[in-house]
Amino acid sequence: MTGSAAETERSPLGAAQLRVSAERQREIRTECVRMLYRQTPNSIAAALGVMLYMVVTLWRHEPHASIGYFLALQVLSQAHRAWVLLGYRKTTLSLDNSTLWARRYSQYMFGAGVVWGCATLLFFQAHNPLAQVFTMCGLFGIAGGAVSGHAYHPPALRAFVVPIFGLAFLRFLRLGSAEYVALGVASLFYMSILLAFCQVQYQSVTESIQIRFENAELILELQVQKANAEKARARAEQADLAKSRFLAAASHDLRQPLHALSLFSATLRELELDVKQRSVVEQIYRNIDSLEALFDELLDISKLDAGYIRASIVDFPIQNVLGVLHTRYGPLAYAKALDFRVKSCACTVRSDAALLERVLGNLVANAIRYTRTGGVLVGCRKRGQQLLISVWDTGVGIAQAQHERIYEEFFQLGNPERDRKNGLGLGLPIAKRMAHLLGTEIELHSELGRGSRFQLRVALGDSAAVARPAPELSVSGDALTGRCVVVIDDEPTIREGMHELLSQWGCTSVEAATAPEAIARLEAAGLAPELVLADYRLTDNAVGSDVVLRLRQRFGSELPALLITGDTAPERLREAKQSGLHILHKPVRPAQLRALCNYLLTRHSG
Repeated sequence: MTGSAAETERSPLGAAQLRVSAERQREIRTECVRMLYRQTPNSIAAALGVMLYMVVTLWRHEPHASIGYFLALQVLSQAHRAWVLLGYRKTTLSLDNSTLWARRYSQYMFGAGVVWGCATLLFFQAHNPLAQVFTMCGLFGIAGGAVSGHAYHPPALRAFVVPIFGLAFLRFLRLGSAEYVALGVASLFYMSILLAFCQVQYQSVTESIQIRFENAELILELQVQKANAEKARARAEQADLAKSRFLAAASHDLRQPLHALSLFSATLRELELDVKQRSVVEQIYRNIDSLEALFDELLDISKLDAGYIRASIVDFPIQNVLGVLHTRYGPLAYAKALDFRVKSCACTVRSDAALLERVLGNLVANAIRYTRTGGVLVGCRKRGQQLLISVWDTGVGIAQAQHERIYEEFFQLGNPERDRKNGLGLGLPIAKRMAHLLGTEIELHSELGRGSRFQLRVALGDSAAVARPAPELSVSGDALTGRCVVVIDDEPTIREGMHELLSQWGCTSVEAATAPEAIARLEAAGLAPELVLADYRLTDNAVGSDVVLRLRQRFGSELPALLITGDTAPERLREAKQSGLHILHKPVRPAQLRALCNYLLTRHSG
């Protein structure tokens, strides 16, 4: 065994490559045989044309009997070809039988070559050089024309031309003169040129077929990769959808008891308590506020994904936003002994003040959270027609590899234990989405151990176009006193909590799980509702907006109403928004609920 053979035998990969190469060679050979038979009609046409030429040119120079013999041999040859072709068309060419059909074609070509070579024996008379010239022209033509058609299988051409020019050479030798011998040698030289040229064409043909196969395999591979990518994308979308559904369901189910707890704790706050009891209530209230803040972040993500939040672009002084940042986040920084500075700026910008405040607030809160020593700086500077707003910190910094990941939902640096004091990891994802709504992007420059700089660019505005603040609506808390409020919710604990809270506010409340139940209770008590508080998602696939519509049909189309929902699913938020009613999201802060109820009642009375 040779060294290379032994190496191949030891290497499974080498053996596999050889197997693939041999398989590809069989595929190329099979394709060549297919093309060989496909060009058969052209070969038949060429043969008939040369036959007609020889009959016409030799008719006056050779005995008609010789021409008849030649034609009879040609008929037999073409009959043999028809038999081979008919057998080929009756079968299916494959890798296994391609060698057989290539051999049969070569056998036919050998017989055809003998028939054409017999022309030199029939028409080569020494006394008629013109007939010799016509004959050799015909033979050179039929042999030369066969090259391109048989470049798919050179042995077939060899089987064809060797008998032709071999018989011609023997005939020239019989004629004896040096001129004829030289013509015979020239014929053999011409034959060798044809065979060499055919071999060159065969190399080009097989290479082109191999390239075609490789391209087909590449296209198939790309199609498979595309299909796999589509499947992976579909799986990712399904996983993302499942995650969203889980979060929405979990958020809704958790918001329900938290909403009830918020209502009961607000009722406790209204009671006369001693110092120790009030301290406990305040602890409960602070923890509820903390949970509500976490749920609000989940709600913000859902609102953004649902397209619920839209930017309202106006001109306003940037100092309005900077002032809020200083007031809200200064105490957080000072509690950690950090230096917190917000540089004032007299510029007017064109943006959405509320969204811009949320974006910058999330960036500042994030900077304070990850800064242990030093401080946080918020500054602005003009850059052409834009204002560059930067949030600098001297915190831990962010590795380059994490610059994109920090915008992923629930991703947090340095919080493997998922301490809720550090949030949910939604602040930066929310900031990025809101920045996109404002038509800008958050830019990050950070170095590990030295801090980070987040910045965004906001268009400069026109100070003359700044809208004057609208007078605040004065709403008295007494607007609820003595009012009849209908509460529609399928959770008994929430109905009970709302009843206790509304009673503390001096309201008469009617609680029910459905619209028919509410109508029946109102009619039994002889009450007319003045305000409706309806949960959005109710039992039996009912929705709060339909409940409000039914109550309005019964008690008047101007009946004030608002929806309360614990859903965070984007499609649910879109549906609720399309109702046109005011919406509060569970857990509802009692002060917020009271303010909105007062507003609706005051506006209705006005």
